[in-house]
Amino acid sequence: MSERRSTSAAVLGWFSRTARHVGVILLAFGCDGSPGLQEATDDPRATDRGGSEPERVEFFGAIVDPGPAPTTGRADSEPERQGSGASEDLELLPAPLLLKAGKDPVHAVAFSPDGDIVAAGDGMNEGFAYRGKLYLWETRSGKLIRKYEGFRRPVERICFSDRGKVVAASPAFRGPVIVWEIGQEGRKAILPANSYVLGLTSETEALVAVERLGDEKNDAPQWVIARWRFDQPLKPEDVVIQNAGAVTGLSGNKQVLFGYYLDGKVVFWSTGDWKKLGAIDVGEGDPHAISDDGRLFAALMDVWAERGPTTLDIWDVREQKLLRRCRPPTSHALNNMVFHSSGEVLAENYYTDLFLRDLKTGQFFATWSPPRLRAGPNKFTTRFTITSLAFSRNGDALATGLFHTNEVALFRIAQSDLKRLRDTAKTSLQKGGADTDKRESRDGAKD
Repeated sequence: MSERRSTSAAVLGWFSRTARHVGVILLAFGCDGSPGLQEATDDPRATDRGGSEPERVEFFGAIVDPGPAPTTGRADSEPERQGSGASEDLELLPAPLLLKAGKDPVHAVAFSPDGDIVAAGDGMNEGFAYRGKLYLWETRSGKLIRKYEGFRRPVERICFSDRGKVVAASPAFRGPVIVWEIGQEGRKAILPANSYVLGLTSETEALVAVERLGDEKNDAPQWVIARWRFDQPLKPEDVVIQNAGAVTGLSGNKQVLFGYYLDGKVVFWSTGDWKKLGAIDVGEGDPHAISDDGRLFAALMDVWAERGPTTLDIWDVREQKLLRRCRPPTSHALNNMVFHSSGEVLAENYYTDLFLRDLKTGQFFATWSPPRLRAGPNKFTTRFTITSLAFSRNGDALATGLFHTNEVALFRIAQSDLKRLRDTAKTSLQKGGADTDKRESRDGAKD
């Protein structure tokens, strides 16, 4: 039974990720828009809890319940949209600065630790065109600082060192990992193996995931996590985790590593001693995101999972507790998401639409959609597809990669502006709730 489930999970996971990238999944999601959460019931998705009822936990100073486990199968109908759940009710983000990359789609974006540099990776992986490049711009002026080449596949992973003097990049899975010292000519180091970079732990060392071929019992590739010193080749003793799952990621403070497995489990490790922090079961969904401090984890619960319809769940990593459950706002698939450095805002990209969610209320409070295409070779959409998201560490900037125009949309959002947008949405939500109460009171009086 477990073998059949694992095979099914692998096939569905592959199909979900592939279909999402070409933009042909149209899932009938709903958005309940409710700021509150329903009563807690037994939730089978958190591991090591013995099936007990989820506890009420403190979330940003408020005691909340995680809500019920979803029922099996799809939702019978789309929940009514309320409050700021619909995009037409939301404030628009300020117009972004558009940074032009090369002639290929942008697949990844990232900021240097001080936020002064925004990086983007582009590339093409079809026909006979296999290439990728890395670009660095000044965040304030939009001036191109440097362009790095040498990749045979699109660049989809970008990391800076804590001092911001070294940058590393790689394709999503197949390597190589290439490291440069910013401002210097030539490569600093290269790891040619099937690998991808997770983070730079210093100016001379990186944490990387390296593919290890399967054995007779399991022919699927496995990923090991290793500490790679730039001046030395990888050795067996550099491996810190033997089997890290199918997809791995690292928190912004580099203290928590997670690995997603094809059976739907996500395992967390502390990078201080490489001890396991715990595990949660998110079903067969994708994508995932972890907050900068490693405390919060966001995961899409896939519509094909046995446990129920698609939801976006927010988890406490160390407690393995479900904090909030939301429904996506549009019929488009969720491409990716990223936490704001405060941990109180989540940016979510639904194919062509960008939404900012206030995690205190669970509501969206701002949105942005790329302009419509006038003409182009892509006949499946009339808008530019958003491929990637990144917040600067100080929270004052947000970058998105655009597929069709090969650009980076750079938003400058001051903390005061972010607070104003959130307060406006809260006021609108409260007013909407008061109007509903008045209508219910009038209807009750008539009866």
